Amino acid sequence: MSVNLENKIIVGIARDKPEGNGSSSDLVYIENKNWTQKEKDEYKKLSKEFNYFKGINWEKMKEMSL
Repeated sequence: MSVNLENKIIVGIARDKPEGNGSSSDLVYIENKNWTQKEKDEYKKLSKEFNYFKGINWEKMKEMSL
């Protein structure tokens, strides 16, 4: 499953489990009102290649946001 590219704003937050001397975190904010088909295709290619959003329980995420 991947992100719905019809969304106008996409926010991603990732954190590592703290171990030893620290951890890392990443944050991404994408605002795009008009995804072109070329951009959609590139997103899907990269998402599959790098396993973005793999293993996310979207139903659980929806429940948590209510």
